[in-house]
Amino acid sequence: KVVFMRTINLHYQYQPIVDLNTLDIVRQEALLRVDGVTDIEALVGSFERNGSVIEIDLYTLTHALHQIQSISADSPVPIAINVSALSLVNPCFQHEVLSNLVQRRPSGLLSFEITETWPLQHMNRAHGFVSRLKQQGCSVGLDDVGDGFARLSVVQHLHLNYLKLSSKLTTKVLHSRTAQEAVRAAIRFSTMLGIPIVAEHIDNGAQLAWLQSAGITHGQGWLFAKPTELITSGADFSAALRARLRNRP
Repeated sequence: KVVFMRTINLHYQYQPIVDLNTLDIVRQEALLRVDGVTDIEALVGSFERNGSVIEIDLYTLTHALHQIQSISADSPVPIAINVSALSLVNPCFQHEVLSNLVQRRPSGLLSFEITETWPLQHMNRAHGFVSRLKQQGCSVGLDDVGDGFARLSVVQHLHLNYLKLSSKLTTKVLHSRTAQEAVRAAIRFSTMLGIPIVAEHIDNGAQLAWLQSAGITHGQGWLFAKPTELITSGADFSAALRARLRNRP
């Protein structure tokens, strides 16, 4: 760890992403937590400004690769980790990630979600790195579409596997026509590319119903599960989720 990381206690919680039709879990996102910090987004923003986000992203990768060893081989649940647009194009970061992947071989159990709170530059360098990640069996998505600098064109240029809608859109779909149109535009785009789209922050049945009717196929939010410990068995989680939602008032 770099020096500043010795003064803070980093840990992770995991929130599932589910298929909205079957309620099968498709992956779980590793969410950074820091003791005494409530605004993680602001903290990560400060990491990006001072350049230390690269160390954070490498630490997250190491943690995820270790956790993958605990996941059931019979019912595996991939782990998705966030990677800053700054880290994505950094040659040192790229070298360290690829070295770790070659050594640990996560075998399709690792996804990278690009966060564009900082604008993505050096597109050709990013494209080459994403291609190598996919060659190692990883999937790569774009996080928080509709927020920050996240652009749908990045999904197409980098040939990403999926995209995720920002909660700033999905939490407003019941009362904002602007949010509704933005969601529908993203769905049309993902359909054209033939990739799934994930809606974040689904917290109630009315919101879920609207998103499903619009064509959203994957979701994440408190309606399904709050961030918790590592999910080691997909079958066990999905069975419990179906039973809970079936009995929901």
